[in-house]
This record gives sequence, structure tokens and C-alpha cells, in this order.
Amino acid sequence: MRIVKEKMIPIKKVLFVNFMWILIILIFHISFNANETYGEDLEMEMYYKKLSSEKFEERNEAVEYFYELKDEKLDEKYMKALVDLFKREVEQLKKFNDFGQKGGTAATLPKEIAYWNSRRAGLYHLYLCGLASKSGDKSLLNLVIRNCGDPESIANLGEDAVEPVLDALRTSQSPHGKFSRIRMLGEMLKPKASGYVASGNTRNRIKELVIQYVKDSDRYVRSGSVQALGESQDKDVIPIIDDVAKNDPYFYEKRDESTGNIEKVYPYV
Repeated sequence: MRIVKEKMIPIKKVLFVNFMWILIILIFHISFNANETYGEDLEMEMYYKKLSSEKFEERNEAVEYFYELKDEKLDEKYMKALVDLFKREVEQLKKFNDFGQKGGTAATLPKEIAYWNSRRAGLYHLYLCGLASKSGDKSLLNLVIRNCGDPESIANLGEDAVEPVLDALRTSQSPHGKFSRIRMLGEMLKPKASGYVASGNTRNRIKELVIQYVKDSDRYVRSGSVQALGESQDKDVIPIIDDVAKNDPYFYEKRDESTGNIEKVYPYV
């Protein structure tokens, strides 16, 4: 029987082949990531252009895209475009509200502001408020406070927003205005993993003002005040909440089926 001697491949050649395969894989990986980044840049640029579109559908699509984007992707260029759009839309919304207050109807609504009467307008406005508030632009404080009812948008503005919201609450005459500002302050009191949370003297000043409204004549304002204080999770407000629970003027009576006793129920506390 003949024994065939196996031919040995030199170790240097094996190492060289392995090195080449690793190099090819690295080049492919780098190329793939580069293409992915390039594709994302093109996508962002496309939506960036849509922010200035005359068509509401395209602006809405762009705002939704940037709202879902990670904050670190929103550089100065994109934030400026979003802030400019926010300012323009605030003006358009004012025209829409003025039109309605003057007795305007859907049938006579001007085309350039008709989109504010659509179902998508509410979410569009909410997203735009959120994006504008992330800009850190202090000149937007009053615009956001007056035009954005979303508490998180206000809280995004941080410490600078506290005094304007306190002033807005002090001067609010309508229950809706009071309730809205109290919700904003409540968001500043609420503990959370990220975002602004008031502390120290600022926190105390917020609570002191909100406490004044637990006795408001409007039950929704009282309810909002109690909720804001409760979500603060501060122990010093517990006696105040307990007092409201026992003495709030709005309640109904309910019979306990097991004991037959009549109990007071405070649904808004």
C-alpha cells in the first residue's frame, strides 16, 4: 500500500489568507455603515426641505419624523428650521382661532388655515411644541407658555420657564387657564429620570402657589392642584391633600353594601 504524504501549507500563507478575510470583512462593514449613514443624511435632508413646504401634509410628515428622531441628531440647522416653523404656525393658529371667535364656519374657512380644522392638526401642534421647547431658545418662553398646553413642553424649558408660568397662573382668570398652568407646574414638581425637576427654593415656591388653588371655586382647578401636589411625592403636602379629601365641597354619598353606612366620595380629589 502506498502512503501519500499530505502537503503542508506554510503557516505564513495561512496567516496571510486569514488576514485578507478579516480585512475584507472590515471593509464591507465600514462600507455598509457609511452607506447607512449617508442614507440617513439624505433622509434627514429630504424632511428638512419639507419643513418649509406649502403643503400641510408634507410639513406634518416632517414634524413627525423629527419628533421621533434622537435628540443628538437635531443639530442647530434642524432646530432653527423647526423653531421658525413653530413661530409661523403660532401665527396661523391665531388666525384660525380669531376666525372662529368672529363666527366663522367650516364652509367659509380660508384655505390657508383650513388644515387647523383637520384631525391631524392637534398632534402636529403637540409635536411641534415639543420640538421647539427642546431648542433651549429663551425667546420662545412666552410663545410656548401661551400656545402649548402640553406640560412636558413647558418643563423642557427648565428653570427659565418657572417664573413666567407662576406669573401666568397668578393672572389667569378662567378655570381653563388656571388648570393648564397648574398642570405645567405639576410637571416641574414630578420626579422623573430625565428632564427638568424643580428643587430647593424654586420647588417650595411652586408648591406654595399651587396650594392656594386647592380651595378654588372650580372643582377641576381644585382637582388639578391636588393631582400636581400628589404627583410631587413630597411628604409635606400629604396633610393638605388629606384636608381636601375630608372637606372638599364637591362629593356624593354612597352606601356601603356590606355595612349599610353612608360614605362621602370625592371623585375629583
